[in-house]
Amino acid sequence: MGKKANSAVFIFSLAACCALPASAQTAVSSLLGGDAPASLPLPPLPGKPSLLPFVPAYPPLPCQSPAVYINDSGYIFSDGERLGYDAADYKTGCTPDVAWVSKSGYIYKNDDRLGYDARDYQLAAYTGDVAWVSKSDYIYKNDNRLGYYAKEYKVAPYTGDVAWLNKSGEIYRNDDRIGYDASEYQLADHTGDVVWLNKSGEIYRNNNRIGYHAKEYKVAAYTGDVAWLDNSGSLYKNGQRVASSVKKYSIDAYGKLAWIDSFGNQHID
Repeated sequence: MGKKANSAVFIFSLAACCALPASAQTAVSSLLGGDAPASLPLPPLPGKPSLLPFVPAYPPLPCQSPAVYINDSGYIFSDGERLGYDAADYKTGCTPDVAWVSKSGYIYKNDDRLGYDARDYQLAAYTGDVAWVSKSDYIYKNDNRLGYYAKEYKVAPYTGDVAWLNKSGEIYRNDDRIGYDASEYQLADHTGDVVWLNKSGEIYRNNNRIGYHAKEYKVAAYTGDVAWLDNSGSLYKNGQRVASSVKKYSIDAYGKLAWIDSFGNQHID
């Protein structure tokens, strides 16, 4: 009901002369979490392309996981083919690849042994890359060591890129150090871009600083574009300021922005 009340305020505000048409208001409301049914596509806005606000973060690409099982003797099979023995755990994605670990701590991709002493691992769903960390905190992508003193990591499902932090606060994309003093980060699923903040509030996309005094941010899954607010309420897309006095905003998977300003007016970029 709160969103309907905001619409009423918007209609009767002094800024009503600049109000968006009803179809555009519906599109903005949907981007910002409104009640428009997700099963119905929105009509294109006048003079603008369709915003496609309901495209999910993970598109409906074909995904067929192999049939994997571990028998009572510890042998592991994928689609009827034996991969190895002494298996303790496995992960699959949307390729024929299987990542698995043995009870002895060896880690495998299919029947190829990648290393040993694994304590954690992830499988990129659409590339089959295996990212893993050893008990000594070395971090690997498949059998290639990326670095050491790994604290945490994430894997982009569509590119296989690995974003990770070490215990000193240095941040990496695969084996390239892209910064230091990092406090948080996100990884764009389809591009592998790493968006991150340092403890001083500077915001970066990979190793490029795009602004200062960042308060919060969101990343477009398909494009890697970054929408973010600074401490004064100004809204940015990547390194360019888009609006000021922003109360609520969203960016869809394709990088389209929508926001509500302090007067309740709705906008689309």
